Amino acid sequence: MIIDSHCHLDGFFKSGQLDDILSRAADVGVCHFVTIGTNSEECLINADLAKKFDQIDYTIGLHPLNVDAIKPDFEQFFLNKNMPCAIGEIGLDYHYLPDSDDRIEIIEKQKDIFREQLECAKLHDLPVTIHSRDAFDDTFEILVNSGIKGNEILFHCFSYSPREMEILMNFGTYVSFAGNVTYKNASSIREALKLANKDRVLLETDCPYLAPVPFRGKPNEPAFIQKTAEFISDFLGDDKFIDRAFENTIRFFGLRL
Repeated sequence: MIIDSHCHLDGFFKSGQLDDILSRAADVGVCHFVTIGTNSEECLINADLAKKFDQIDYTIGLHPLNVDAIKPDFEQFFLNKNMPCAIGEIGLDYHYLPDSDDRIEIIEKQKDIFREQLECAKLHDLPVTIHSRDAFDDTFEILVNSGIKGNEILFHCFSYSPREMEILMNFGTYVSFAGNVTYKNASSIREALKLANKDRVLLETDCPYLAPVPFRGKPNEPAFIQKTAEFISDFLGDDKFIDRAFENTIRFFGLRL
């Protein structure tokens, strides 16, 4: 069995495809989904999906590229039993920053909102799912200063190098891998994968993005996680990897399947 620890199901719901998406995933052993919030609308949709489908849990968060959007009213999601399993995806993303005077202002805004959301996670005793692109050192510094423990942190779609993996493993964090680990040009990610603690690795699609080989270039969906899982298992020579990733995901999010 496989859990997709990071997927975006709201788009499939809005386009009327979700039932078929979940059915195809079940056919290949994907039994549970953590659908991720990046803005107010997504958080609300995902909360409703988690209420409707037993196999779906959800997170709430404001993505760093959405810092100019209206921040979700996080407290509304803690008023009943249908609560989120994590805060995320949150973090820093410097990849698309303009090369202008606005750059510093945008960075500071991302940092401020990141810190605010970490405080929300601490208040509600929830783990955090981290988005970090071209911003590792700043991301890690803020996490360390937040006081959140390493085992309450998940770096989703790990795309850094062995250097960053060593830092995260020493801090006790979890990491998840998406379809990009299968790409020909992802040798650095694969070298980092070798250094990951096997008890702290999760699987994800990040769908509809990052479809693994042989589906690269197509819209991604949870069923395709099987290819990523098999690739990593073969790459590591570890026939227990998929089962371990399943248990790791349950442990990190505190899921009740």
